[in-house]
Amino acid sequence: MIQSMNRIEVAALKDVFPQLLSFLHEQGVVHIEPLTEVPSGGRVARLHLSEEEEEEHGKLRSILEAVTALLDSTADQGDLERVRRLEATPTRELFLRFQELTEELGRRKARHEELLEERRLLPHWESLVDAFLSIQYAFARRPDWSMMGLILDRAREHDIDALRNEIARVTKGRMELSVATLDPTRLAALVFYEERFERDLERLIWGKGVDHLTLPRKYLGKPLDEVLTDISVRRREIPREIAEAEAAYRDLLTKSGEELVALRELARLRSKELSTRTAFVQSSYTVGLIGWVPQSAAAPLRRGLEELFGDRVFVSFRPPRPEEWATVPVALSNPSLARPFELLLLPMRRPRYGGLDPTILLALFFPIFFGIMVGDIGHGAVILLGGWAVGRWFPRVPGAVSSILMTMGGSAIAFGFLFGELFGDLGKGWLRPLLFDRTERMISYLWLALAIGVAHVLLGHLLGIIGALRLRKPRQATERAATMAAIFGGLLLLGAGVKLIPSGWFTPGLILMLAMVPVLLYAGGLVALLELVSTAGHILSYARLMALGVAGAMLAHVANTLGSTEGNVVLGILVALLLHLLHLVMSLFSPTIQALRLHYVEFFSKFYEPGGVPYAPFRR
Repeated sequence: MIQSMNRIEVAALKDVFPQLLSFLHEQGVVHIEPLTEVPSGGRVARLHLSEEEEEEHGKLRSILEAVTALLDSTADQGDLERVRRLEATPTRELFLRFQELTEELGRRKARHEELLEERRLLPHWESLVDAFLSIQYAFARRPDWSMMGLILDRAREHDIDALRNEIARVTKGRMELSVATLDPTRLAALVFYEERFERDLERLIWGKGVDHLTLPRKYLGKPLDEVLTDISVRRREIPREIAEAEAAYRDLLTKSGEELVALRELARLRSKELSTRTAFVQSSYTVGLIGWVPQSAAAPLRRGLEELFGDRVFVSFRPPRPEEWATVPVALSNPSLARPFELLLLPMRRPRYGGLDPTILLALFFPIFFGIMVGDIGHGAVILLGGWAVGRWFPRVPGAVSSILMTMGGSAIAFGFLFGELFGDLGKGWLRPLLFDRTERMISYLWLALAIGVAHVLLGHLLGIIGALRLRKPRQATERAATMAAIFGGLLLLGAGVKLIPSGWFTPGLILMLAMVPVLLYAGGLVALLELVSTAGHILSYARLMALGVAGAMLAHVANTLGSTEGNVVLGILVALLLHLLHLVMSLFSPTIQALRLHYVEFFSKFYEPGGVPYAPFRR
């Protein structure tokens, strides 16, 4: 359900503002609402950060961003005691410590990346040197000169002279260019140039779209066979150096990891406090804010403020007015058994304050729909055990996923007993259905699905009436009530027509339906009449409960039949297992999707009012 909220207004003397901010942060219950408009020309203005605070905020953001880039963003929050020990440390000292740690980490990481780049380039250097060795070319050594290797397509050989002239222009003639054959389709060119022209030359080469390599200056002046020997030695040595550099970086990261995480968490807390300051307003001597707190937290918060600050802080609470409901943050509070199903509401926008939270109903009907479609003891047991395993061995998966899977498995087991199915018809002969065999009594199965659909849709309209009255929308409430009455009239007509009820109910049903037409036109216009027709389609949509259930039962039966007809027992078991595995996968996806669809489209459309603001309290 949606928690009741109270509007909070706080005014405090400026001398207690830092302590007040820390107290509210520690309590973690106030959803602060920044003022969108502050009266101009008055004595009240928005609170702005000072230059020192802006500088501190910048340092905190740099710590937060740099550490997040270094560490896994989902890493453990670390030792909270370490965070608390660092709380009294000024931000300037925290930043200096952060710089010490990250500078050494940066050096080690840069060394590792440098070696990786060298390993990538060594084969290319070797190819270039080998190409020039074929024409007995020597690398000349000149002070302050560098060299660059170019890879050219043989089809562009006629452009070499033009390229030479361009390079000479950029380097003011302080260059040499030599060309050799790299392979049947490519040429290699070596350019020697004064180092001061390096950037200009790189811009030229980049603009021409020519592949190029900057060769290490240590190769200048060496005979080509010695250069090849040196490159060969480096290719053997560099994997070990890369491993050592990576190990050195990882070792330091591991040793400093907890401290970095503590710095990150403290930077996040302080940055959030500084950002929140701008949500306050100020006068000459006071600061103030407005926000929202859960009604259950209002009294404890008032006591804490009075005990700590006395008359230096004034606080007031009041319930939200109906015109404010669109901006009131929404916090859900559901029983522990239903709480995991809040996860299934994430694809939808949060319900509006004053509306209805469907979590409990979703927790009730979703497993029932799933169980009706799967309805197999064996498959349900596998799903239940799978849900338990997810919660046991996959700690990063939200616990709600495990709970939902186990509930789905339990429901499938329960309906498996009602339908008498264990991995299809394996239990036939000793496992008797408590309700009916759905493969033999498909009409009864269809009536069950449609009866559930009628009840579910009528419940949705009833909730729509309640929600519309709570949100003070009388015409919408009238439309929902008239639709319910028309559905009842239609059921009387249908029941009398197929002889399920006495034929005398036909006339009252017809009168009731006709009487609701003008009411619907008054409350919702022609759209309301069209929605009445679509409601019949919504009820028929619940037939998919039967359709998927029969399809699943038949697939399980086919798996058992094919497995038993194989001459080889082992092969038969393998075939049956594979088909049951396919059935299990389908049982997880199709029934889940269809059960959610019946809620999102057929059920929620009758009462769900989206558009709520998520409750985001200012908390540590």
